Amino acid sequence: MCNRAAAILYAKWKRLNLGEQNSGVSSDHVYQMQAYAGRYRCKRLALVYPPPWTARQERSRSSCS
Repeated sequence: MCNRAAAILYAKWKRLNLGEQNSGVSSDHVYQMQAYAGRYRCKRLALVYPPPWTARQERSRSSCS
């Protein structure tokens, strides 16, 4: 039996901001994924984020606060 991971998915709660550099993806998250890849000898990695806010959702969200 093989003890290697087929893929590693690192789920984040923070929404991406497409207006920021690298869409707001933290270099710390990338380094963490590299650590997981080395530890589990896995080459299939993905950072998973919720979809970015649409302009309509952002207006609705800001009017509620």
